[in-house]
Amino acid sequence: MLENYTDINSKAIDAWVEDGWEWSVPTENNPLLIVNKLPYNPLKDKVLYEKLMREHEENPQNADGFQFSHTMEEQVGGQLKAGLVLTHLYEDTDPPGDYLLAQYVPLYIATRAVKP
Repeated sequence: MLENYTDINSKAIDAWVEDGWEWSVPTENNPLLIVNKLPYNPLKDKVLYEKLMREHEENPQNADGFQFSHTMEEQVGGQLKAGLVLTHLYEDTDPPGDYLLAQYVPLYIATRAVKP
């Protein structure tokens, strides 16, 4: 039986890590779990908002704070709809090993838009 590409990739990455690569841990020990979809706004989810507030009150030094994400339509489309001209777009990610998703997609996008 043929393996699917996810299983093949998982085995390859696990082998690299076993050979000493320091940018990751074996995928079997660190599964990628997507919890929220885009766009993500914790202020619009009462249960999530209350959970984040409790975490902050219980341990303010370790609380992640409120994080937001936007779709490209919201981010770029909103700028264009406002009459701005997009002059630059930059993508970035975390260093290898810091965050599993960083191995697959850019995590940050910044735009430069000017008013004509």
